[in-house]
Amino acid sequence: MSEFVKKSALNNYKQVPGGQQDPNCSHVILTLEEYESLCRERDRAKEGQRAARNWADSEVRRAVDQGKANLKQAEDTAKAALEKIGRQLAIAREEAAHQRGLNENLLRICRERANSDRQLKPKKEHSGFIVLSSAERDYSYRIGKKAAKAKLWETALQSPYSIDFTDEQARRLIEEALLQRKEEQESLMEKLGIDAYYPDKYENMIQDQEIARQSKGKNVMMEQRLRANYRAGYWEVIFFHTRALERIPKEMQG
Repeated sequence: MSEFVKKSALNNYKQVPGGQQDPNCSHVILTLEEYESLCRERDRAKEGQRAARNWADSEVRRAVDQGKANLKQAEDTAKAALEKIGRQLAIAREEAAHQRGLNENLLRICRERANSDRQLKPKKEHSGFIVLSSAERDYSYRIGKKAAKAKLWETALQSPYSIDFTDEQARRLIEEALLQRKEEQESLMEKLGIDAYYPDKYENMIQDQEIARQSKGKNVMMEQRLRANYRAGYWEVIFFHTRALERIPKEMQG
């Protein structure tokens, strides 16, 4: 059994009557069994701490490894998804290119048939557009409450697109044919001596100071309108422009 003692001046130890609670108690003398038990408790505590630390380190490593594995799996999944999308996109592009080629071929055939039907030559190279009329018109418009008039020109073109095309299809195809260049060649608009295109009304154009300045002295096309000519069987486009057509290519003279 352990003893509660105090240390004397001669380095002797004397048991105190009050035990552990005695104010003079300075040391505890343990039996060998108590000392060994205490050492075992200490060793068990150290081992517990070491085991807890090892477990914590193991859990951290496991969490890190799991995180890396999850990230790798996510990366692999994303990569596989991107590769799949890439393959699908490539197939879609091939199909679109094929469809575009078919559409261009069908449009070429339609244009050549229309040219042959109207005896336009050369059948394969002719744009299929002919000028039906071009006349000066009084154009009435309003700016706010003020009424005004301008002298504009109105031109009608017959397209090679039959009335079997929808108005949306005809509008898109005619606009592309009029405005787009092919292989550095002049567009149909340029072949007619028209310098610029404004997609809105005349009165809106002249109110925009910058556009009006840029358009000064130019022949500007505006306000395209479609007309279905059921007697001829083709779509026609009518548009205003600011000056007379200075030149009409011979092959476009109807």
